[in-house]
Amino acid sequence: ENDCQNIKTAFGEKLRSLRTSKQLSQEKLAELADLDRTYISGVELGKRNISIVNICRLASALQVKIKMLFDDL
Repeated sequence: ENDCQNIKTAFGEKLRSLRTSKQLSQEKLAELADLDRTYISGVELGKRNISIVNICRLASALQVKIKMLFDDL
């Protein structure tokens, strides 16, 4: 269970890093990805178990390849 929580936390930190590097608010990223802002917050905090479809939506909204969300995890 601990490893699973660690990956959610690491993924969330990577998402936040990419989002802020592109100077996007959680609200704007949520709008671009057609997701709720509270969902973005939950993912960034490592509280949400994100689906592959939503990973794809976020990568598209950030204009990055999906693998970038997993680099250095």
